[in-house]
Amino acid sequence: MKLSVDRAKYLKMVYLDEMDQTRTIPGRLVDPFWQFYSREFAPGKYSAVPCTCHPATWVSMIDEVRAAVNEALSIVEVPVVEAEAVVEEPKKKSKKLTTADVVEDDKTIADEASI
Repeated sequence: MKLSVDRAKYLKMVYLDEMDQTRTIPGRLVDPFWQFYSREFAPGKYSAVPCTCHPATWVSMIDEVRAAVNEALSIVEVPVVEAEAVVEEPKKKSKKLTTADVVEDDKTIADEASI
């Protein structure tokens, strides 16, 4: 399923970030994630909620959603990286002062003092 960028960001923020952080599906997210998956993402794939005692089924559902989210977000990230490469400015070479530059600076200070 193709996801919009906004929807992908929402799913990542609400579901995937917490699941990645806790390395499990928190109990409060099981039903909302199932509702999203069975209604929007893959309607009709499962006839009923899979038992949480079979984590392989849930892991495959999460992996499918994660792949779709990463695909949607990767489209946005590519132009940003290219734009940053163009914006990069060339390094400026440091200007070393010569004795002529120092003498000119001394003259301007002396000229200003006489005014």
